[in-house]
Amino acid sequence: MPKADLPAATAPLIRALRENAAPVLSGGKRVAVGFSGGCDSTALLWAAVQALGPQRVLAIHVDHGIAADSARWAEQVQSVAAGLGATFALRRLDGLGSGQPNLEERARELRRAALLDACRTADIETLLLAQHADDQAETVLLHLMRGTGPLGLGMPRQLVHDGVTILRPLLALRRSELEVAMRAIGQDWIDDPSNADTDLRRNAVRHRLWPLMQDVDDRAGSSLPRAAELAHEAQSALDWFGDQLLAAQPDAATLLITDWMRWPPEVQAVILRRWLARAGAKPPTRARLSAMIEQLSAAGAYGPRCEHESWTLLRSREGLHLSRS
Repeated sequence: MPKADLPAATAPLIRALRENAAPVLSGGKRVAVGFSGGCDSTALLWAAVQALGPQRVLAIHVDHGIAADSARWAEQVQSVAAGLGATFALRRLDGLGSGQPNLEERARELRRAALLDACRTADIETLLLAQHADDQAETVLLHLMRGTGPLGLGMPRQLVHDGVTILRPLLALRRSELEVAMRAIGQDWIDDPSNADTDLRRNAVRHRLWPLMQDVDDRAGSSLPRAAELAHEAQSALDWFGDQLLAAQPDAATLLITDWMRWPPEVQAVILRRWLARAGAKPPTRARLSAMIEQLSAAGAYGPRCEHESWTLLRSREGLHLSRS
């Protein structure tokens, strides 16, 4: 469809992609789109093809193998990608089944790993994902219920994971806007029946809690995503602050004890979490981090230590030292 003939309903979609993925659009390189076949990812794939041209777009579909219709859906999304002119890649997951504990989290982890592997196989550096403002609001609610702080409150618009830049250019758009755009161009999408299963936490938030919140205050659709964005800004500032302090240290595995002991516990937590993250360690929980700080700050001039995953933190006369256990 020539750009001059595009329905007006698609304008916000094209604009969101151009505003939030400008470096990708101007770079001339290929990009990948995580393509489930639902309305959101179909809208993103369509917009990417419009903005970049089909030759620069790889649609990656991950078949979780859970739903009875998953193989048929894989064929359907391949047909959609072909109709748009995009290259198509399929990844199938093994070992997932309904009723497994932590199924949502496990499926999400395996899906991301499969998407990143497909990007590396195709020598693609940028992956576009189709989460939108409603997804972001649901994520904020889920994380608030878990007691999450600024770190991880919502989904970042951009991050680098295993050498691949992940972009979410649609975070400012509502789900309804994407549906209107796809209907305007006559593009069908897959409706996964599992999205209505309110035994799954995200679906329960989506179908029960989120509508109630919007009934109470119709600004929630924009205010919760904005809260996530502000939280990421605050976390970025904390990370910058931590990096400045860490840059003054003698080496990557040492924190000078004189600095460490004069920092308040809140700053110690920021620095310790950032120090571990830079070393590649999984961030400790808040309770675990508090316990580590208490152990490392114990009275005595020599010897306090603690363990975190495969890392040992040791306090000596010179400073705190980080090493593999």
